[in-house]
Amino acid sequence: MNNKRTILLSIDSNIFLSFYDFSDYDLEQLVKLVELIETGKIKLFLTQQIVNEIKRTRDGIVFRAYKKFVDSKIAFDMPIICQSYPEYKEIKSYQKKLEKVKADLSKKLWQDINSKTLKAEEMINKLIKLSCILDSDQVLNEAEKRYLLGNPPGRKKNTYGDEINWETFLKFIPTDNHFIFISDDEDFRNPLNENELNSFLIQEWEKKKRTKIIFYRSLTSFFKEYEIDIELRWEEEKDKLIKELMMSPNFSTTHEIINKLSKFINFSNKQVKDIGLAALANNQISWIAQDVDVKDFYESNVLSRTSVFEENELERLKDLFFPNDNKEIDEINFEETPF
Repeated sequence: MNNKRTILLSIDSNIFLSFYDFSDYDLEQLVKLVELIETGKIKLFLTQQIVNEIKRTRDGIVFRAYKKFVDSKIAFDMPIICQSYPEYKEIKSYQKKLEKVKADLSKKLWQDINSKTLKAEEMINKLIKLSCILDSDQVLNEAEKRYLLGNPPGRKKNTYGDEINWETFLKFIPTDNHFIFISDDEDFRNPLNENELNSFLIQEWEKKKRTKIIFYRSLTSFFKEYEIDIELRWEEEKDKLIKELMMSPNFSTTHEIINKLSKFINFSNKQVKDIGLAALANNQISWIAQDVDVKDFYESNVLSRTSVFEENELERLKDLFFPNDNKEIDEINFEETPF
C-alpha cells in the first residue's frame, strides 16, 4: 500500500448494511472514509446496483436489528439466597433504571429509523454522494451470460447482482492504479482461502485490466493495512476545537465549533470532561444551551458519559440543558454498574 496515487476503491452493499445491524464495525470508520475521499486520497466507485441494494434492503435490516434490540431482556437472575444481602436491592434498582433507559432509547431509535436520520444513514448517504456511480445497466447482457455460464462470482439462484457488479467493475474502473474491493460476500471469496478473492476473478481482472485487484473482507482489515496518520490528526483537531470552545467569544462562534465537533463520533474521557466544563465556565455556551444544535450535541456526547464528572458537575450540567426535567430517576453510571 505504498502507492502514492489516489486509491481506487469499491465497497459492496453488505459492508454498508452491516452498519445498520449487529456487527463489530465502528461508525468512526465511515467518518474516516469520508475524510480520505474528501482529501483526494481515495476515489470511491459504487455501481448503481450496489446503491440500489443498499436502499431496497435498508428497511428490512434496520427493522430486524431494532426488533432484536427491543426484544432483548435486561435480566440478572439471582437465587433467593441473595435476598438477604444489600447488593440484591442495589442490583434490582440498577435493573429498573436500565429498563427505563432502554425504553427511552427505543423510542428515539424508532423515530430516527422512520425519519431516516440514523447516524449510520447520514454517513452512508454522504459516501454515496461522494462516490462515482457506475451505470450497471450497461452490462446486463454480459452479467446474464456470466450467470448462465456459471462463472464466479455467481452462486445465487435466480439473481445475478454479483455478476452485474463484477462486469461493471471490468468495464468502468480506471486502470491508473490498482483496484481495491471490500466485500464480505462469500461468492467473491476463494474457496481455499476465505480472505482472498476467487482466483478465477483475479486472473480475469489481471488479463483484462493489466492492474492488480486487492481484496478485503472488512473496512477494519483495510484500514489496518492502509497505514495513515489520520487518527493522530483527528485527536489534535478535536483538542484544538475544544480549546476554541472553552474560549468562544460569541454565540456564532459557539455554533460553528459545535457543528465541527459534531462530525466526530468518539471522544476520550478527558475531551468529554473539557467539553462539559466549557459549558459551565463559558456563558457563550450556557446562554444558548437550549438551542437545538448545542443541546443535541451535549446530550449525545456529554450527558451520556456520566461517570466522567463529579456529582456536582453533573447536576449543574443537567440543570443547564434539562432545567425542567423530573429528576426522580437519576442518570445511570454504566461504568460502575455491578454486572
